[in-house]
Amino acid sequence: MISPGGSITLFSGIVAYKAMVGSATLSAINAAVAALGKTLALELAPIRVNVISPGIIDTPSRNKMPEEARSRFYMDIANKLPVKRVGEANGVAKGIVYLLSNSFISGTVLHVDGGYTLI
Repeated sequence: MISPGGSITLFSGIVAYKAMVGSATLSAINAAVAALGKTLALELAPIRVNVISPGIIDTPSRNKMPEEARSRFYMDIANKLPVKRVGEANGVAKGIVYLLSNSFISGTVLHVDGGYTLI
């Protein structure tokens, strides 16, 4: 049960907005989650529903890549981003806190992506 002043935050991802080879299924899922969040914001009101969409974040999810390939991948992405670095989990966490704590945000997709959608 969520109180009327409560909030739900769903997770999408950058592949919903930036095409990447080999990510067709993940792109579709992430885009569906973003659309779901907007629809649920209307259907569940006054409960707020938002979506956070992380960009390329340095997390253990890529630890199966060889170290050299992973470092090169992150460096290549960082060099293209306006902020010149890949994200960290702490930045995504701060975005979630923002969405949960601001009672005047609903139906929003928050891109925590270092400007990746711009390139």
